[in-house]
Amino acid sequence: MGNKPSRPSRNEIQKEVQKVSEILPNLFLTSRITAMKPNIYREYDISAVLSLTTNNINYPDGVISKHLHIQDSFFFLLQKSLEESIEFIEEMMKEGRKVLVHCEVGMSRSASAVIAFLMKSNDWCIRDAYLYTKERREIICPNPGFIIQLYEFQLKLGIKDSKSNRLFVRDLLDRTNSLYREIPTYALWNAFVSSGFSYEKAIKDQPRMAVVNMNA
Repeated sequence: MGNKPSRPSRNEIQKEVQKVSEILPNLFLTSRITAMKPNIYREYDISAVLSLTTNNINYPDGVISKHLHIQDSFFFLLQKSLEESIEFIEEMMKEGRKVLVHCEVGMSRSASAVIAFLMKSNDWCIRDAYLYTKERREIICPNPGFIIQLYEFQLKLGIKDSKSNRLFVRDLLDRTNSLYREIPTYALWNAFVSSGFSYEKAIKDQPRMAVVNMNA
């Protein structure tokens, strides 16, 4: 499925943001701007949309849509939204519909929902689901809080963990920390581990986290 995740360049982001990325034959990932274009629904035969932005937009007639207001913030608790996203995608697929998932740019919120869906439907760890998605949409980059919560989601699903998977999560957090400098990534991880792998408890226990070294 590829090697370690790489940081998307500015040129890659500008080029890839508006693409409609086919994750599965009946599951697509894109940005809000692209999701607003009526022609893509005809081109890809898409008849269901999952929007994970804080903005409301209109879709073509006949397209079933679900809108979850998700903030791209490390304070946002993601678990309920992941479950609702998966439920919607599964329901639409059972009806034979192709589903488009989008947030603002198709990097963090919508990518997290797609990764979670792949984890549950394939019994994949976060590493396998992340790399599978990244091969199909190079610019995905969930914020560090979402990465930790996706790992928590894996544990809740009872999906087998491994040393390589845990190292992948740590490495991914290290890489994304340079993109989300305002997020106390290492303090988040340490609080998550010390709280018994509960992100909600980690956030409550550490309202003003100081950035510390993950290896400290």
